[in-house]
Amino acid sequence: MESKHPVTKLLSLVFCLLATPALAQVEVNVRTEKTSYLAGEPVFIFVDIRNVGDEAIGYDGGGIQNPLTFVVANGTRKPVKSLNPCGGIGGGAAFGIVDHPPMLKPGAQTTRRYLLRTYRLTPGSYEVRVTGHADVRWKNYPTLPNGAPAPPPKHKDGDPVEGAVVNRTVPLVIVAGSQSELEAAYKPLVAIAMQIYSREGSEAAQALFEMAPPFLESETIKIVRYAGNQDGIATPAAAALAEIGTPSSRRELIAWFDRSRDLAIRASIIDAIAKSMNPDNLEFLASMLPGRSTEADDWIRNTAALGIGLIGGPAAVNALAQAPVSSNPLVNGTIRRALGNTHDRSAVPVLIDRARLPNGYMDNDVCSALASLTHLQWCDGSSDVAATQERWRRWWSANGAKATIYGTENCPKFNELPSIR
Repeated sequence: MESKHPVTKLLSLVFCLLATPALAQVEVNVRTEKTSYLAGEPVFIFVDIRNVGDEAIGYDGGGIQNPLTFVVANGTRKPVKSLNPCGGIGGGAAFGIVDHPPMLKPGAQTTRRYLLRTYRLTPGSYEVRVTGHADVRWKNYPTLPNGAPAPPPKHKDGDPVEGAVVNRTVPLVIVAGSQSELEAAYKPLVAIAMQIYSREGSEAAQALFEMAPPFLESETIKIVRYAGNQDGIATPAAAALAEIGTPSSRRELIAWFDRSRDLAIRASIIDAIAKSMNPDNLEFLASMLPGRSTEADDWIRNTAALGIGLIGGPAAVNALAQAPVSSNPLVNGTIRRALGNTHDRSAVPVLIDRARLPNGYMDNDVCSALASLTHLQWCDGSSDVAATQERWRRWWSANGAKATIYGTENCPKFNELPSIR
């Protein structure tokens, strides 16, 4: 066979190189920890990251623009309550615990373990779609471990990492189990959950908080009393106690609030109590409304007021109506908005009486609250607030007994509401 001309050989080599895709720096594999899970058992997903390049790569858990998210197709999410009227619900991502050296050497592999969050899956077959960017990034240090200057880096922080973008689907099987089987599945987690300052203990505690099984209430309370002041514990632990929702778990939340002097922790506790919408918490939330006005205290006061509104009913209306006027107008506005969430007609005359602001103008929070309750447009732009209030009172006296009152599960389209006549 006749040999090719040298120029032809060179061109063939160039075209071959141009057609070859860029070599990956990392290979990512996604898998479930087990072949199947019991309904009510926490689900862990493993993400294996292998450095197949010739350079070390950082995987320090920070600086990722688009971190991994985990979505279960047709999976039932647990209710995520919003304190805002007709507000949106929170998103469902996953929680990852970082446990690795700062750099992954060529040929080495690390595994991240993620806890699937926000789902309450019934028995069946599902698919988990995992998308985003694996926890790796270019990281350069100016000196080597021996103290010598490092050579100039080939990549800058923020450069793309080939192979790190993930778009995978993995199967997930949920099976039915007895109570004893479910308790047995939790035993390994319960055994180490009190080791909260270790990676394994933190993962176990977070799993207990996420699923909030009532039969592990005492273990959850133990963790709270032992490590409730640790960063990352207060919010999920308070939410877990609120979800368990027993009289003893409610008492524990209030006791935790009373003994804590950390305002961030207190805010997490109040948020959990308010979102629980349990009437038994009404007295405690109402006790938050009086008091001094500081930025932190007013945040707690706003949350408590919105929580009272979500409990709803005449007792909630009375608690909000009895709240002292705050020196912070934002707190007063929150109380009026909360009255609009109570799903109770007794809130209407209270709101009518509060329509006039100290500066003489109409209160927009009252307009919105009345519209939320009745799905009618009360405010027409009139500058004569006193005359408007009197017209409202006449209308309510004539129509209030038969007017339909709505709750926050029925959100009005404010730009489409008919006006009262």
